[in-house]
Amino acid sequence: MLIVIWFTRLAVSLPLIIAIATTAHGQTTVLRSVGLPQTGPNSICGFETWTLNGVPSGPESHGSFLGLKDGSSSATEAIQLLPGHCGPLGDPNVLLATSYDDAFGAARGWVTPSVDLENLTFRSIPVPSGNGIYAPIPFAGSAPPNPLPPTITQPSPPITLGSWRAARGDLEITCQPDGTSSVAASMHDLIAHGVYTMWGNWVDPSAVVETVPFGGLPNTIVADADGNAEFCRELVYCPLDLAPDASELQYLSLMYMGAGGATFGAVPYEAFTTRVFVGVTSLPFNSTIPGGIVTFDHLAFRINATGGLDPGPTSPAMCLGPAPTVPSLPNSAFALIGVLLMAGAYMLIRRSIPDVEQA
Repeated sequence: MLIVIWFTRLAVSLPLIIAIATTAHGQTTVLRSVGLPQTGPNSICGFETWTLNGVPSGPESHGSFLGLKDGSSSATEAIQLLPGHCGPLGDPNVLLATSYDDAFGAARGWVTPSVDLENLTFRSIPVPSGNGIYAPIPFAGSAPPNPLPPTITQPSPPITLGSWRAARGDLEITCQPDGTSSVAASMHDLIAHGVYTMWGNWVDPSAVVETVPFGGLPNTIVADADGNAEFCRELVYCPLDLAPDASELQYLSLMYMGAGGATFGAVPYEAFTTRVFVGVTSLPFNSTIPGGIVTFDHLAFRINATGGLDPGPTSPAMCLGPAPTVPSLPNSAFALIGVLLMAGAYMLIRRSIPDVEQA
């Protein structure tokens, strides 16, 4: 009699228990995004990649940071990258070069850099050396006589438009019902041994785009010899939701740090800093270093931005490191249901025993 009463009450209570568990934990949200090769912030070959929510289309929303090397002796600026260069008739073997987008820089109040930093191939971008001094990157494979210990390095291949646009990636963001989230991104065909940083591009309530380190600092990634890299983070918030100040994450940028892998902490570049450069020309000179001179958006992953071309199907992005410590919805939901079932069963048994004795 006791068993019959217990199962009867349990059968009546089970739907309510499941409903409570579902309501208490809500839903798990998963976003998958394909990485698109960029030629500037939110830009592909001169076209706007996506529409940023609340930001007018134009210099405020996208810019061109890549140029093509102009080999003429009198050239001071790179060749402007046009859509035709990325089409079937474009030459994928043309060398990429540093370039500055005047309209994009003016929209952000940047100071125009020195022309001595423009039209440089990516392998010849100066790197930091000393206190406020930039020096040229040594020629790949060069070493002092009789180095100890002996080392031999292979010259790095040139960075061309074709190799740049071959990059690809997959991103997966999983937001848990408790407000935490996990991020996994797999990238391929990046610059071999290239140093990269991951940035979140947020739009605040005043329609200003803010670029901040995504996942906290350090946000640095180094590709392996085959150009493969991964980015894995566990966050205490869901980047798919509005921030407390109502800012919204539009897209993620994987930036190539062209200045010998130098990073700049909480900013993607030192746009307002004037530095001394040596070795590029015969005499030292001063220049600012805004985007397009030492940093370059390589891959971008859409989050809340809209429009744009369909990038194609995504693949699950897996992290090779330790598994996320935050349980997914199925595990956490079933665990909660199990606890509630045990508690409900215990209460039913306690209530059933007096009933049987009185009968």
